[in-house]
Amino acid sequence: SGPENPGSKEIPQGQKNCMEGLTFVITGVQESLTRDEIKSLVERYGGKVTGSVSGRTSYLITGKEAGESKLNKAAQLKTKVIDEDEFLGLIRTLKGKKSKYDVSDDPPRNTRTPKKETIKKEPSNSKPSPPKPKDIKVKKEFPSEVTSSRPSSQDSVGSLPASQRLVAGGDSDQLMWVDKYKPKSVKHIIGQQGPNSNLNKLLKWLRNWHHNHRTAAGKSKPKPKINQWGGGDPTGGSLKAALLSGPPGVGRNNDSDVSLPVHKTQIEFKIFILELGLSYVELNASDRRSKRSLKEDVGTSVQNTTISDIFAAKPSHSQTNHVMIMDEVDGMAGNEDRGGMQELIQLIKQTKIPIICMCNDRSSPKMRSLVNHCFDLRFQRPRVEQITGAVMSVCHKEGLKMDPPAVQAIIRGCNQDVRQVFHNLNMLKASGKSVSYDDAKSHAEKAQKDVNLGIFEIARKVGSHLLSGESQSLSIIEKSSLFFMDYSMIPKFVQENYLSINPFAAKGDAKKHLELMSKTADCLATSDLIDSSIRSGQNWSLLPTLGLMSTVLPTTYMCGGMGGMINFPAFFGKLSTTGKTHRLLQELKFHSSIVTGGTPEQTFNLDFLTYLRWHLYRPLQVQTTSGTSEVHKVTQLLDDYDLTREDFDSIMEIGQFHGKVNPISNVDSKVKSAFTRLYNKESHMIPYAVLSAAAAKKIRKVATDNGGLGSQVHDGSEEEEGMDVDGMIK
Repeated sequence: SGPENPGSKEIPQGQKNCMEGLTFVITGVQESLTRDEIKSLVERYGGKVTGSVSGRTSYLITGKEAGESKLNKAAQLKTKVIDEDEFLGLIRTLKGKKSKYDVSDDPPRNTRTPKKETIKKEPSNSKPSPPKPKDIKVKKEFPSEVTSSRPSSQDSVGSLPASQRLVAGGDSDQLMWVDKYKPKSVKHIIGQQGPNSNLNKLLKWLRNWHHNHRTAAGKSKPKPKINQWGGGDPTGGSLKAALLSGPPGVGRNNDSDVSLPVHKTQIEFKIFILELGLSYVELNASDRRSKRSLKEDVGTSVQNTTISDIFAAKPSHSQTNHVMIMDEVDGMAGNEDRGGMQELIQLIKQTKIPIICMCNDRSSPKMRSLVNHCFDLRFQRPRVEQITGAVMSVCHKEGLKMDPPAVQAIIRGCNQDVRQVFHNLNMLKASGKSVSYDDAKSHAEKAQKDVNLGIFEIARKVGSHLLSGESQSLSIIEKSSLFFMDYSMIPKFVQENYLSINPFAAKGDAKKHLELMSKTADCLATSDLIDSSIRSGQNWSLLPTLGLMSTVLPTTYMCGGMGGMINFPAFFGKLSTTGKTHRLLQELKFHSSIVTGGTPEQTFNLDFLTYLRWHLYRPLQVQTTSGTSEVHKVTQLLDDYDLTREDFDSIMEIGQFHGKVNPISNVDSKVKSAFTRLYNKESHMIPYAVLSAAAAKKIRKVATDNGGLGSQVHDGSEEEEGMDVDGMIK
């Protein structure tokens, strides 16, 4: 990244698949190639580029300012270290090879000689049997993951939606690839073939659900004891619901056939129906899932064991299984779904059938309570290598000539979304029968899949693109797109980390470095003014200008090598501390308003708080050193200003400056305990109500149960109990 002499060296032409099976790691600044260019060359010839050195790393490509940790790791693992020239030499000298993903046109030959003695001769009087047609063994030519018997036009086209039937017509060859090569079994789903895969765990959980939770008489089994320290059953046998979570990217349609191999939460459950003979009832984001609707409509469903029982007058005790599917449970929010999550948890506790919940964002705060009641299954994206084998077989069958590196470029551009991969290949097949690596890469960049990124994923992108030498190769539009991923956070990341960058434009000159830092600081200061104008005057048309001043120009000036890891913005921690200090200061001002005469907050902070703090901690220090009883002076001063014991801690926290010694740290713990005991023992007459924690919790509970009207609902017991804990009544 950030080469000193870009384009100064000739890039050789290597042989086909010459780097297949090799893994490279790049560190430092090269002389003529950027990191993206090196990565593109490696992928062009079938290799793989990773971010860290491991036992599987074949070569470590180094340059100037190489990372010491990667060099030490390579020396420890005895990984071969090469420079840019040696890397180009590898392209020249490595021999080409046949890719492991290539599909042979010829069927596999049987090397075993047939045993003639096992062949039985028919009697002479028997009629000669007609010659059998030659079998077409498709399953031996193509992997099972993508094996697809071509459906008849009536069966396959008739089951499609109207929009796809118009496209497909009456010819099965005109079906879209995503429908033609749909999986027929769980074994056909990419990345879920292993015995320990999440899909197989889910199937075992469904098969054993009634055995784990229902007796032979149809009654519920007692709930088993769960170890609070963890280490429970990894099969989820004690749980009545399963939670499937994973990244978005593959949609599903219950009105059509099973979708293509998936990797995410929203799995097409017709596959499970084929495997286990299950029937299901589904609720998704288009349904109303409030507490009332779930209790009235869904509550009866989960108490029955068959679909017919839902509509029958007298439910039977048949053990025919069906499943309740709750799709997109992380989207249960708003007035329409109010109270739905709590009611769903109650349904899970009382259900007589398995419930399967699906979500995209498992880390959402709304999912914290639900996770504790579900069998947690987290689905990951399939690896590029797993998708490549299936896609190469389909391309061979459809007559589309593509090398494995070209296919992998399409897969990466689609963010490993198998459905979109097949849609793109379907379009490429319509335009021609051969696709080169350059064409595939160009098509992948144009049809790149947009994904929702979390804040930490955006931070990694900022560190690897904006705050490193790679930003030199990014255009203004590409930098602006990174800014618009989160226009509130990205400028803060730039502001936090730009000082730790050594810009290439400075070329080691300290004066030039300071000039670039000055220009960057001016841009960030201007961006703060623009941001203030946007927030205060709602001038959102200035947002592109904000991106230019806060992200594009600073990263252009400070393009270079970054030492160390990217830091999270300290602004948010300071902002939280400021808000807490302001809240405590307002509380202190309110409590002492009668004595201080209602002075403004700034005056109270500067004129009262400093001296008040000194008079509060000084007696405690004197008692620590001399041993004389001084704590009564502190309690008396608190009573004079109508302050509480919690206010004492707030005053000490607000008045503590960074880098200064906390005076309370020099006070003996016995003196602190004596002060607390004396304050709790005495009676304190204060002109405002003090609510205990227990009373506050009870009031919040009453308010929740009465729909926010708890403050208007009181009974005699609460009033009597409130009299005992009220600080105003002695």
